[in-house]
Amino acid sequence: MLSVVIVWALKWIDSHTPRDQVAILSITAAGGSSPSAAAIRDLVQSHRCNVQLRAETQSRETGTTVTRFHVHWRGPRGSEPPLRLAALLEQWPGVSSAAWETERLD
Repeated sequence: MLSVVIVWALKWIDSHTPRDQVAILSITAAGGSSPSAAAIRDLVQSHRCNVQLRAETQSRETGTTVTRFHVHWRGPRGSEPPLRLAALLEQWPGVSSAAWETERLD
């Protein structure tokens, strides 16, 4: 019985131990009205995350720009990215969508 309690306690501690988490934040903006990379970096860093510009692509057919950022934060195993960031970015002028793509670092 004691061994079951010890294993359960260790499993709980392991699941709540902060780890490096990584995700990609994709921001789609219409017709050249995308927010600057510096403004996005400031917003993400204000939520205790590190951010790095990964790529920016423009589509001539649709007139949209997709900017991707590599975002790092510390949290428990399998923690979700700071979802409120995507919701905040979707309210910015010119931004049509903001979405997360998660990566596992186990």
